[in-house]
Amino acid sequence: MKRVALFLLSLGSIAHGQDRFDTLWQTWEDRTLADSVRLTALNRFIWDGPRLVAPDSAYVLSRMMYDTAAHWGLHRFMVGALNTQARLKAMQGDHSTAMEIYQQALELCRSNHDVKREIVVLGNIGGSYFEMNEPYNALQVFRRALELSGSVGDRAEAHLRTSMALAHTQMAEYEEADEQARRGLAVAEKIGDKGEILYAVRILADNLDPQGRMDEAIPYYERSLALSQELREQRSVLSALKGLASAYSNRGDNEKAIAFGKRALDIAQELDDRTRIMNCYSILYRVYKQAGNAAEALGMLEKYLESHDRVMNDENKAAMVRQKAQFEFDLKEATLRAEQEKKDAIAAQEIRRQKVVRYSFMAGALLILAGGGIWFRTDRKHRLERFQKEAAELQTQVLRSQMNPHFIFNALNSINAFVQRNDADGASSYLSKFARVMRGVLENSRHREVALQDDLETLRGYMELEQKRMENKFDFTIEVDEDIDPEQVMVPPLVLQPLVENAIWHGIAAKEGLGHISVKVEQQGDQLIWCIEDDGVGRGAAKPVAGAEGDMQVNTGKKTSLGTAITRSRLELFQQQFGGRAGFRYEDLPQGTRVVVEMPVIRA
Repeated sequence: MKRVALFLLSLGSIAHGQDRFDTLWQTWEDRTLADSVRLTALNRFIWDGPRLVAPDSAYVLSRMMYDTAAHWGLHRFMVGALNTQARLKAMQGDHSTAMEIYQQALELCRSNHDVKREIVVLGNIGGSYFEMNEPYNALQVFRRALELSGSVGDRAEAHLRTSMALAHTQMAEYEEADEQARRGLAVAEKIGDKGEILYAVRILADNLDPQGRMDEAIPYYERSLALSQELREQRSVLSALKGLASAYSNRGDNEKAIAFGKRALDIAQELDDRTRIMNCYSILYRVYKQAGNAAEALGMLEKYLESHDRVMNDENKAAMVRQKAQFEFDLKEATLRAEQEKKDAIAAQEIRRQKVVRYSFMAGALLILAGGGIWFRTDRKHRLERFQKEAAELQTQVLRSQMNPHFIFNALNSINAFVQRNDADGASSYLSKFARVMRGVLENSRHREVALQDDLETLRGYMELEQKRMENKFDFTIEVDEDIDPEQVMVPPLVLQPLVENAIWHGIAAKEGLGHISVKVEQQGDQLIWCIEDDGVGRGAAKPVAGAEGDMQVNTGKKTSLGTAITRSRLELFQQQFGGRAGFRYEDLPQGTRVVVEMPVIRA
């Protein structure tokens, strides 16, 4: 047993000081001390050391802890040992075994009427359900624990209600999550438990964030940051800063988002936590891209990919170290078992056994090396797929922004207006056009480039819908130079739609009388030139124009709409892929506005 202990001490010293582990192990081995003191030391030894660097070894020790506690009838340490065993199995992804062990712990608690520890076990079961992405089951377990918490105290209620809020958030049940989190916060504030207050405040912020309620989420993130700093919980500080960066980014305040993202990155680097460093680079990349700072965004993306590679390499190396340590531990444990038997009677058998173990170790090492080689070969392919995914994400964002809620909502309102007027023919005609446009958009969105003819047909359908909805307030023309074959020239789908939408809403809608919009396509050398021209009020004179839902705003030049920003990003990506020049510019006319878009000519 001494040799096992020394081996585990060497493992534990990877993460902590050797002196601390020596003290804990000496306390465990001192049989003059009370059994409760010895078992407490062993439990601390397991959780501070081998639990992280050698979970299989920690599992062996927790089994030894259970056997010792069972021998002396110390059921609370038996429950603690079972909890540790189950948690170790869950960490390794073996949730089935973990649940079986948790059930043993529950039965032990109930047989001894230990409600307090039963609640702890139920909370751990709920945590395992979270890791298995089963929030509904987690919620049911937390409710059972909450029913028992009345006899235990307010602290259990605070923690359980906040955990229930987390389950509701994961199921997108935001109202229920908000209610439970606020009740948990109220209980935590009543008892003055800052740790539980921090937990509840953070869950409240995380619940508001996906709903887009940034103005409400930010004060909770700020309170979370203040509490984390007060409690000197650097990882919680880092989490709060990341939340603030994400919230301000979603609100469109890129300057603050970048500031908080950089602070989060500094702390992640101080902690030398490569996974969180990678996450911070990811956040900063998204913010810089949203801000239109392509150079900084590219720099963050490169650092993110480098960090990702380092994390993957670290995980691969750690797996190899754990496998090697496990093989060595198994070898030492087998040797100890052999020493307890009669050496003379099993001498020959022991030699054969050691050869099998040694060959198994060598085979396992070869398998690990082979796996590492395969991983490095596939990693290059994954890098290319990540860059391709970036392009796909931009196209998806464009699709969402082009058929935006303003257009869909207004179209449905127009259909409703026809119905209210008992104009069945008008409603049917409008609905048919609307369906045809939506079908064209969805069909074109499947391709990176589409034929110019298909793209113009979809654009024409969109303009006809807007024309009909605005009761023929404008007319339009679409012209293609006779030198261009619209079936052979390929373009990114619906790249002009946001610009045409601007012409309708920002130019024509505010004009008195009938307006006109023209779309022309011509070729100049190797460049395709689009010209969108309207005779509206012009950019300088544009006024806010209310849509059917009453919140449409006009871009006066002081800020850029989401659709326009994504169009610019798409054209930049198109230029990187095919060369040439790609972009657009505004030209103010004596009456109206002209937008000139150019991109390289691509043929099928």
